[in-house]
Amino acid sequence: MGRLHLNWAGKDSIPRVETRLLLTDSIYPDGLQDSENILIQADNLLALKALSVTHRGIVKQIVIDPPYNVGSAFENYDDNLAHSAWLGLMRDRLISLCDLLCDQGSIWIFIDDDEMAYLQVLCDEIFGRKNRVANVIWNKKPTGANDASFFSDTHDYILVYAKSKQKLRMNLMPREQETIQRDYKNPDNDPRGLWIDGPMHVKTPNPDYIYPLTAPNRTVHHPPGGRSWAVPRETFEQLIEQNEIWFGASGSNAPRAKRFLDRTVDAAFKVRRDGVVPRTVWLNDKKGIPIDSVQSIPSDFSEQFNEAPAENTLENITQYIQDFLEEMDLPEGVGTTAQAKNEAKSVNEEPFSTPKPEVLLERIIRLGSNEGDIILDSFAGSGTTAAVAHKMRRKWILVEVMPETVEDHILPRILAIIDNQECELPGPKNALPSRVNEMHEWEGGGDFKLCSLAPSLLIRDDDLGIHLLNRDAFPSDEIFRSALCNYLGFEYVAIDGRVQDFIHGVSRIGNGYLHVCLSSLSYEMASHLSLQCPDEFLSICCITHSMDNEQLRALQADGIYLIRIPRDIESDCDWGVSGYLWFSEQQISRIMNNDIGRSVVDSLIQYEEE
Repeated sequence: MGRLHLNWAGKDSIPRVETRLLLTDSIYPDGLQDSENILIQADNLLALKALSVTHRGIVKQIVIDPPYNVGSAFENYDDNLAHSAWLGLMRDRLISLCDLLCDQGSIWIFIDDDEMAYLQVLCDEIFGRKNRVANVIWNKKPTGANDASFFSDTHDYILVYAKSKQKLRMNLMPREQETIQRDYKNPDNDPRGLWIDGPMHVKTPNPDYIYPLTAPNRTVHHPPGGRSWAVPRETFEQLIEQNEIWFGASGSNAPRAKRFLDRTVDAAFKVRRDGVVPRTVWLNDKKGIPIDSVQSIPSDFSEQFNEAPAENTLENITQYIQDFLEEMDLPEGVGTTAQAKNEAKSVNEEPFSTPKPEVLLERIIRLGSNEGDIILDSFAGSGTTAAVAHKMRRKWILVEVMPETVEDHILPRILAIIDNQECELPGPKNALPSRVNEMHEWEGGGDFKLCSLAPSLLIRDDDLGIHLLNRDAFPSDEIFRSALCNYLGFEYVAIDGRVQDFIHGVSRIGNGYLHVCLSSLSYEMASHLSLQCPDEFLSICCITHSMDNEQLRALQADGIYLIRIPRDIESDCDWGVSGYLWFSEQQISRIMNNDIGRSVVDSLIQYEEE
């Protein structure tokens, strides 16, 4: 019995990422003590590892837009190797992201046609195929490109996975007030309130449901050609008696079902009072199809109605047009790449090449979260995810590796949102504030903190061939102690919060304390510390000590666990790595130096015998 999986060159080459301390560099507005909105300027893989300490299992929604135009990144490498590098980079990050999601959470990933199929199989491995929710198509461009070689690319995908599909509770799309006012009426003064009419026939005919039906004015109606009624005759007659069917003001029109706005659930037509189920195709505007793109009536249209009785042709054509218009009655569109670039240019004259419009992110965040939930984007780019999440009153976390991107794009945008000054942004375009502000009545407010990662605890001395403590890179001994506590799985206790001076950390699991000794540890000192907490486990982290083996065994017998640094931790991870950059020569080298990576596999998808 085999299982379907994805294989690629270098798949076994997994980075051992160091758990670093997250440092707060500044908080806005000034004077605020802390904030739950976090902007991290750091390599995203290192940042995700740091977040696993503070945010594991509590993020409600992850929205990422990773680089996916891999062809231009590897001009000098085999195409298969390029895809292998991309898959390895995605795998490493998706594993960490999955760890951060809460049980009710979901991840939404932008991707294009080049890698969508591979990414879906990869996500099946990491999140489980049973937790695949949808593959949404975003119509990102209103028009095509006539200079395209074969097909004009006008869409991207959004892969949606749940941490646990059984526990996922997605929100519905709102029924827009404009639609209600335009479409929901009550021409017969029905006491049940506003309603809209819909077809009572189905496209896939049931022979038993094809029968004549008499309207109140005695006009006889048949199902449109090639279709049948949706229900049997007895049910239809009951619906008429219950005033659930509309024959028009004159009583002569074809029967239509009355769908009431005030009805919680109408099982027959799946109408919900509090909203509608989202579709998997998201058009860029409300009309969906530009009128000038409709060249002619479909070729099978005339064939279908030529076979119908002559006296029914007008009625059938009318019904066909009504059904077509109903199918095109979509919610407001989710914008285009051109719109997104204009929004990005409101902040900076040189925006990213593939930004996403705010209304698109608004729909994603609306469906996957509620006010107060945490939204994470580890490929922050121009900061659209945080911008929209902030206006929608969610908590947010952004990770961006490039300092200039943070400085020139994200910070000005978030600050303008908080100060309600988007219209004053210095960019050449005036596309902000977006429609999201009006939708959520945004008038400014909120806060955030800018964070970075602490230095690596160890650095390697290539001349000596050993790891050394990187203590001098830390601004103070307390920050160094805090970083050690964080790495070893202890909650750091600040100076003003210590019940006893020697307790620097409290275990995150179970009962236990940590003491960090930055001088040489003696047996007498260790024994004295153990007497101060007789009912708790005590770990002591030290750089050097003056104890012999007998004294070490005695401490162990007393329940004291000694952690000697760097000796006891130097083999844990890849120390001193500055970043796992996207599409770097370092990544290529890592893959090629791996035994598996030396031979590029012929098939990326294969069955593996368990």
